[in-house]
Amino acid sequence: MLPLFRDEAVRHATARLEGEVLLPARISTWLIGAVLLAALALAVWFAATSPYARRETVSGWLAPESGVVEARATHGGVLAELLVDKGDQVLAGAPLARIQMSSEAAATAPLARLNLEGEYTITSSIDGRVDALLARAGQILAAGSSVVVLAPAGDELVAELFVPACAIGLVNAGETIKLQYEAFPVQHFGSQGATVETVSLTVLAPDEAGLLGTPGARSSEPVFSARARLAAQTVQADGASLPLRSGMRFSADVVIARRTLMEWLLEPLAVGR
Repeated sequence: MLPLFRDEAVRHATARLEGEVLLPARISTWLIGAVLLAALALAVWFAATSPYARRETVSGWLAPESGVVEARATHGGVLAELLVDKGDQVLAGAPLARIQMSSEAAATAPLARLNLEGEYTITSSIDGRVDALLARAGQILAAGSSVVVLAPAGDELVAELFVPACAIGLVNAGETIKLQYEAFPVQHFGSQGATVETVSLTVLAPDEAGLLGTPGARSSEPVFSARARLAAQTVQADGASLPLRSGMRFSADVVIARRTLMEWLLEPLAVGR
């Protein structure tokens, strides 16, 4: 019996193609691949070269460069009258306040300091400006009580900062910082520049921090003190120059670490070794 198909036809039907199957790629596929590869290379380059700064917010206040002077009661008594107001300009020797002494205290005080009513006058020891009044008329004062705070005439204001120990590492002289004053909201006035001039080498306890500047300045943790030179003694707003004043408080961002993004990403691997 003859076969249904010829041997040549059977062999041709059962033979398989040899070699690799090549499918032509569209131009858009190559283009997308090239763009993705370029984007990946750009991301790696950016992570390896772009610096990233870790910042810490610190607080501080403005103070005259040579500090403030406190006029004090030399003897206890009652504050009879304040003879100046905040912001007044005074000369050395100008009267600031009258103190009424009790008869017992007046008996022990030098007669040259008292008038016939048993009063003596607190006077200014410098030419300057009345920065703060720390007592009110009628208030009973102990000997040594601060009554008036004076800022020396002609002194520029500087920024006094409290820097926590965890943030002191990279705070060095010449470092540029940005100040945000509480009295001038940053949303409207922006931040103001300053340059660090000095950084203390000794840590201060919380109760010691208040001795550095304006009365009432305190810190809740051990700190280092730093001083920065202001870029300007005024703040610009709506075409007007608003003067800065001693005692104004501010916050500032200081850089405590600088690394590239790649170094930050690889840090957990380096620590784990």
